[in-house]
Amino acid sequence: MDKYFFPGGNTPHGFVNCFDDILPQYAARRVYYVKGGSGVGKSTLMQRVGERYQRQGWDVEYFNCSSDPASLDGVALPALGVALMDATPPHLMEPRLPGLRDFTLDLAEYLDEARLTDHKAELEAVMSRRAGCFEQAYAWLRAALPLYENAGRLYAGTLRPAAALAADIERALDVPGVDDGAALAPRRLFAGAISPDGFVSTLETLCAGNCIRIELPWGCDASEALELVARRHPGRTRPTVLLLNPMRPERAIHLLLPECDALITADGGLQDPIKCDAVLSGVSGAIPDETARAAAAFDQREFTRLIEAAVSELRRARTLHADVERVYSAAMNFDAVGARLDAVYGELDALLPQN
Repeated sequence: MDKYFFPGGNTPHGFVNCFDDILPQYAARRVYYVKGGSGVGKSTLMQRVGERYQRQGWDVEYFNCSSDPASLDGVALPALGVALMDATPPHLMEPRLPGLRDFTLDLAEYLDEARLTDHKAELEAVMSRRAGCFEQAYAWLRAALPLYENAGRLYAGTLRPAAALAADIERALDVPGVDDGAALAPRRLFAGAISPDGFVSTLETLCAGNCIRIELPWGCDASEALELVARRHPGRTRPTVLLLNPMRPERAIHLLLPECDALITADGGLQDPIKCDAVLSGVSGAIPDETARAAAAFDQREFTRLIEAAVSELRRARTLHADVERVYSAAMNFDAVGARLDAVYGELDALLPQN
């Protein structure tokens, strides 16, 4: 089954990059760093690779762009050790083992420079305005963060200890944990993003055989408990995935355990909940006083207003991005890109198990 993640996020700290976890280094056999400006076909090329091998029965992971969820920033075939990823700013990357495992796929080679020359001043102006939109969006997110954190502090005394909550999660999983430490390092990605479309989530595509929701007040998470569970249920062949909070990317709000076929979600109402098999309470039963509840409700209302302002700026940035794409697309030799894609298929087919 295909799964969708975000390999980066728009956050109060700016763009947070988790592209190294699209395909961890220990699992990689062939990685393409796809380069070229907007509109040269990077997303389409990666989509076609994913769909081709998905039709052949391979599990595919797709990585959406947080600044345009309809576009891809990467695609991975974990069982083959293959990934393609957008290696342009704000997630500029270079091959670590060029010519051996890592390869640059520069679609800008197929641009007609003469057709771009007359658009230089236009493109520079649009790109500058687009950068300004992102700066303003991040300013709104920074303004929203203290409200989100304050609501969490108001309810902090009601939260259950992380160790007790982790033990309840393990009982619900009905899979014993281990403490020997011999395991793959967890991946850190996003399953939700602050985007031009508002808060968007890919969590539905990650639903596993056992889905557990931790109920928490708004502004709270269960990051410490999820980290404990991740350490005690490490991946041996498939790593666990800690899914990060777009508002506080240093903290996890969901946990995917592929080898347990389990998903634990605990975002505290940041996004719409998904249907789960079990629900656990993340609070001890203590109730904040009326003043604290009123303050938390105020924080949430003002937070929503600031997030809407940030989303509006991201929407403007996407519109400007489309203007740039139109100019570059008109100057592209897409037939040559198609021929290069056929060559990529040949390189990847060589990695397939022989019958």
